Amino acid sequence: MIDMAFVPDAIRTMRPLERATLIASAILFGILAGVALGTGGWYLLLWVTALSGLLAFTTIRLAKPGDQARLLLLAGFALATHMLGALVLHAIAGNVGSGFITGDDAAYFRVSSEAARYVLGAPMNPDYSPPLWGGDAYLFGTYVFLETALFVVFGPDVRIALVLNASLAVLGAIFAYSIATSLFGRGAAFATATIIAFYPSLFLWSSLNLKDALTNALAILAIWQLMRLSVTPRISTVLILFVAAELLVGLRAYVAAVVAIAALITVATLTAWTRRRVAVATLTVLVALTTLAQSSNRLAVDVTQLLATFERTRSAMAVGARTAFVPTATPIAVPFSPAPAEPTSNVGTSGREDSSLAVRSTLSHLPLGLAYALFAPVPFLSLRAQELVTAPEMLFWYVLLTAALLTIWQQRRKWRTVAPPILMAGGLTLVLALAEGNTGTLFRHRGMVVPFVVILASPVLVKLFDGLGTFRAAQSARVSTRLSRQRWPTT
Repeated sequence: MIDMAFVPDAIRTMRPLERATLIASAILFGILAGVALGTGGWYLLLWVTALSGLLAFTTIRLAKPGDQARLLLLAGFALATHMLGALVLHAIAGNVGSGFITGDDAAYFRVSSEAARYVLGAPMNPDYSPPLWGGDAYLFGTYVFLETALFVVFGPDVRIALVLNASLAVLGAIFAYSIATSLFGRGAAFATATIIAFYPSLFLWSSLNLKDALTNALAILAIWQLMRLSVTPRISTVLILFVAAELLVGLRAYVAAVVAIAALITVATLTAWTRRRVAVATLTVLVALTTLAQSSNRLAVDVTQLLATFERTRSAMAVGARTAFVPTATPIAVPFSPAPAEPTSNVGTSGREDSSLAVRSTLSHLPLGLAYALFAPVPFLSLRAQELVTAPEMLFWYVLLTAALLTIWQQRRKWRTVAPPILMAGGLTLVLALAEGNTGTLFRHRGMVVPFVVILASPVLVKLFDGLGTFRAAQSARVSTRLSRQRWPTT
């Protein structure tokens, strides 16, 4: 049971902005209920209600004492905005086109809806059936399985998946709140949840039929569990970490690999060993190694093949992309599944040459890749409308990067505490720098890095905001003092 005794007192003590947010949330939920009922019928309205209830339950359970009311208010307003935005965007896309914004969201719907028909034994499109599924068989993974299950229950209605993604986006913000609370306190935590919930590109990706919202929620959940391991080592924490990592393997294997590496480093830096901590650490290491093994099976067998995979991926993304920044790649003679060859005297030399070529190619690209991963698209160099639209967000992103670096420097003596989000942000940035081949895809995939950068930036942003408030108060006091000392003419 959840103690709701805080609600009456919270309503009585609400500030004007909070009361306005409460009223706006009620209005948005009313509109959302009407849109859901009018477009999807009772089943969509019930689904929206169930998701809203689950998110409210989770928010209250995770909120710190004193934060329950305002965090619930934030989550409710964000959820109503996200869900309504997703449904409205889908309706607009349906009026001007097929109902989808990108090719990816349409492909996910096609493969999931046909897979649901396959499960139910319903007639299928003969051009879109197993085993090739119209060329989209590579999409099968955690997100497609989840969407297929939803379509089996509710029917092939993409709005079911859209409102789920909206809920996952807000849930990820609540998980990030929990991480920031343990690191920097309630003020920074609330700022973290607010920024992540309304970050423009994260809002957009979670409003589409894409796996980004689910990936972010699971990655943040995994890092949160790593943070808890160093404080209260429990078997349940490791189990949650294992489930999150397993699901991430089926979404984006490299994200799962970064989580696993972060877990190994976190375990290696633990202190104050006890029997319980040794048992939990051993289990965590097994989970991390299992995740790494599964991820390597999806990515490559060894380092040379991994680097070759990065180069092939960069080159493939650059084909036909007007925003491509990767030149034509130098072929690397490292096949994915090399056939057994007769032993010769120069096999070792050839292997060393292939490895050397892969390393040189990677190192030559890394500076450019890092520059794009951190700063592209640069607003002052953008010429296309698609890039200019991102200018306000990019300027804010630069502020977040600067603030995150300041936090890392300030917390350098507590590096064990802040290591998990730093490792996640740094590891994902490195992968994006090596594997991305155009700024469009890079901009979207950088959404996986944003939550962890926001977490790290939050204490500096709060101090900056508080400093501005103090400065404004001091200025107002000076003006009041001058006015009170002025001699006014009498009549």
